[in-house]
Amino acid sequence: MAKDYSDLEVYYGPPSTDPIEVQEEKIVTYVRESAVPKFAVVNEEKLPLRPKRSSRTVCTFCGVRFTRTRISILIVIALIIAGGVAAGVVAGLAAAKNSQSRKSPPTGGEGSSDAASSTSGASSAATTTAPTSTTQPPVSLSTYIEVASPTQTLYRDCPSSNNTVYNALGSNAYQFRKICARSFNQPKANVVNQVAKSLDDCIDLCVAYNIKNRTEIAAGDSSPCNSVCWRNRADDPDWPGQCFGSTIFNSTAGFQIKDETICDSGAWINQVV
Repeated sequence: MAKDYSDLEVYYGPPSTDPIEVQEEKIVTYVRESAVPKFAVVNEEKLPLRPKRSSRTVCTFCGVRFTRTRISILIVIALIIAGGVAAGVVAGLAAAKNSQSRKSPPTGGEGSSDAASSTSGASSAATTTAPTSTTQPPVSLSTYIEVASPTQTLYRDCPSSNNTVYNALGSNAYQFRKICARSFNQPKANVVNQVAKSLDDCIDLCVAYNIKNRTEIAAGDSSPCNSVCWRNRADDPDWPGQCFGSTIFNSTAGFQIKDETICDSGAWINQVV
């Protein structure tokens, strides 16, 4: 039972200068280096101290330590890679769409043929064309044949363009029906008389004349160009590639035409009179 008082003898004399006897007990002394204990001395023998374990959780995978910092860096890298892949997919889809739109063939314009497929051949006797129509015909493509001579080169789309409709200068307001190796009964006077590379170019020259002289035509001081005859042979001895544009009368019975193998022709079928 523990005493409630000390049984040590109190000494009241002068301080003693004799050495203190070592007690036969185990004395533990810590030796500190740089304020961190590395060894413990037990009975004058150094014993290594166990290092304190860190309270931070450390994950390992295949011997690699993954701390919170490393995990955060890996997450950021994964997000960057995913964003790059998504951007690449979007750019690829946009490029594919743009490439597909470029492959679509243009319609209308000078030198192009917006026409329906060929339906009938040339007639040996004089006949009439279909009545005037303002309905847009179905679009078809004509095949051009290069007709060359030592002096010039022409481009003929007959017979594939026979009885088709061409929108002059890409406008629905100027629809010309084309016929091959035949011509309309044109008067002697021509409002257009110059060289053209093709029948389409000849029709465009006719329409360009109407646009340039629209004021005089509206006032009755000039006649419109509503039919053309294009000389389709590069070796024509007289007028190779010549475009003749004139004014003919269009009625409900249609235009009067005749066989003329040296001439591919066109007539304005939706002219507003």
